[in-house]
Amino acid sequence: MEKFYIVNPDSNLGKAYLAYKTDSDLLYNTFLDFAKENGIKTTGVYLTTQRLWIKPTVEDELKFDSEFIKYESGKFKKTSSLCKKWIVLCEEKGIKNVSKPNPIFFFQKDDLFDFHCRTRLFDLDNVIYCSFKSEDNFSAPEGVNEIKASEFYKIMEQHNVEL
Repeated sequence: MEKFYIVNPDSNLGKAYLAYKTDSDLLYNTFLDFAKENGIKTTGVYLTTQRLWIKPTVEDELKFDSEFIKYESGKFKKTSSLCKKWIVLCEEKGIKNVSKPNPIFFFQKDDLFDFHCRTRLFDLDNVIYCSFKSEDNFSAPEGVNEIKASEFYKIMEQHNVEL
């Protein structure tokens, strides 16, 4: 069974999601400044506060080769000067390790140890949406309000969101 929801921003799940969005934006903008200051030309980045990890361009490969882990292109050694500088910068800005909240930890289920489910959590036009699918019985947390599947899919189609 799959159910669809609008998440109240004041609910525990809503607060966790909004904090994630705020911290993610701060982390991304911090990286953009950091990359510019340090001559990183990457076309992509894996954002974490614990390690510097980029999708290197040819120029990055040449410039930072000795700082990358040998068999993981773009992943800086923890001991590299640039990685250490990145970690300190994140600490100074108060950015914690950013991860998207998983709805499974907010929903209630009869048997927590046998919980097979599929979830979605995202926002569109300042509204947080969630879907939860499981063969088992589950209930939504407080502040997570069920909507009809047709309403959910209509919104997805209006925003050209892949389902």
